[in-house]
Amino acid sequence: NNNKSPFYKENHKTLDEYAESQRRNQDKERWDLMTEKANYSRSLNGYIRRYGDVEGVERFNLTCVAKGHSIDNFVKKYGEIQGLERFNNLVKSKVAKNGSYFGVISYTEKGERLLSSYELTFYNYICAYGLLDYYDVGMYYGGRYGHRSDFYFGILNLHIEIAGMMHHEQYRNKMKLKQELYKETCLVVLPEHMEQIVIDISHRIRELEQ
Repeated sequence: NNNKSPFYKENHKTLDEYAESQRRNQDKERWDLMTEKANYSRSLNGYIRRYGDVEGVERFNLTCVAKGHSIDNFVKKYGEIQGLERFNNLVKSKVAKNGSYFGVISYTEKGERLLSSYELTFYNYICAYGLLDYYDVGMYYGGRYGHRSDFYFGILNLHIEIAGMMHHEQYRNKMKLKQELYKETCLVVLPEHMEQIVIDISHRIRELEQ
């Protein structure tokens, strides 16, 4: 609050004004083009274009894993002693801020752990529409990748992905990858559509049971 440096977003009236102040290249069109190319090269489509459909997906997955906040990655980057110290400090800061390393954690009536407020909201809709007996939490997809879905309805063979961070490109690419890999068994749900999706699932289940 006391720092008036232009390097802080809070010290600008709009995000556009902030972005303009941080631009190192005064040719805005050229800068935007460079940024677009850089983002594309790091995206799933960029990997596929360079390495092909199969190898591109594999390399993209490996890159995402390598960028993760894991003990192994910290040790590789900083060495064993400093890496463990940095990782422990990260865990402490997350716990102090969120109450846990994972952020917001709640539990269902079955004792299952929900790792976000969006998952909790979706679970509450499940309860409201009488679907407690039909879902599972933390189910894994088949195949070599082993992705975990947020919710799974076995009677429909339907994995639900609650997409709460679609403003991040890497997150969008991850959701797109899951849809491409698992097709009709994967449904990506935006927060504003959660209740309607639960209603639709309820209707599909009731139709199967009739």
